[in-house]
Amino acid sequence: MLQTWQISSANGNQATILNFGARLIDWCTQISRGQNVIVGYDHIEDYLQDGACMGAIAGPYANRIAQSQVIIDGQTIYLGANEGENHLHGGKDGLQNVYWQLKEQTKDKLTLTYLHQKRAAEGYPGPIHFEVSYQVTENNKLRIEFSATSASKVPVGPTGHAYFNLAEHNKNINSHWLTLNAATYTPVAADNIPTGDIATVPADFDFTSPKQITTSLDHNFVVSRTDDNVPVARLSSKESGVALEVYSDYPGVQVYTADHMGSPFVPRNGICIEPQYYPDAPNKPDFPFEFTTPEKPFRKKIRYRMLVNE
Repeated sequence: MLQTWQISSANGNQATILNFGARLIDWCTQISRGQNVIVGYDHIEDYLQDGACMGAIAGPYANRIAQSQVIIDGQTIYLGANEGENHLHGGKDGLQNVYWQLKEQTKDKLTLTYLHQKRAAEGYPGPIHFEVSYQVTENNKLRIEFSATSASKVPVGPTGHAYFNLAEHNKNINSHWLTLNAATYTPVAADNIPTGDIATVPADFDFTSPKQITTSLDHNFVVSRTDDNVPVARLSSKESGVALEVYSDYPGVQVYTADHMGSPFVPRNGICIEPQYYPDAPNKPDFPFEFTTPEKPFRKKIRYRMLVNE
């Protein structure tokens, strides 16, 4: 059964989370003047048919894994192919398509859990126990913390897959400006799998200084510095006067401009800023990545901060 929970701070920072996919479906603060900056459906039942991970926790491994397979200690693990021959966002039974359970809720914080069993269709060695917590603060921040424990060695790396629009939701994000803490990126082949190289961003991908979003993006950028005081990304709208900063301890960030969004949305209706491991990192020895094991649980965090665009 679909269920939502709301968390809020004393100064009006509030968020709504849906149990299906642990989805962030609403976030607004005084700075956004009560406007929801998360693009989503008008009716929660529509999320059951969603194929775009709208607001969801995507995983167990976010982004793509080549040929839907990973070699773990000499053994090939076959995962479910759901984008051609490749595995994307955990497959059809990914974290975005399951019901999460409530573990704990306070006024400003929510913690959900999910036990991911081994399924023949997806192939992740299991079980994997996931937790995700959402917390709002009085300084207009939204915190997401991930943790996972596993019974065996497994590739884990979920992310938040919210589509942001800081202006009017019936418009695209072309008027938004983006800054990235990334001077390099991971080029991809025709199937969107990284070649294994790390290259300097070309001119149209260079967001090291603020630039209007006029190009199409679905690329992983290499974070230059992971620091609680240095944002991975900054998104802003001169139209609404709102800005969003994104912080994370992940080494990469996927930026997706949703050029092919369909009804009831319009193309480029929102932008995803997804802190993550690099795509296909479990198969690329030179990419930063650590398998989750019984001895080494998984922990990562994402922080969003809404502020006045100055």
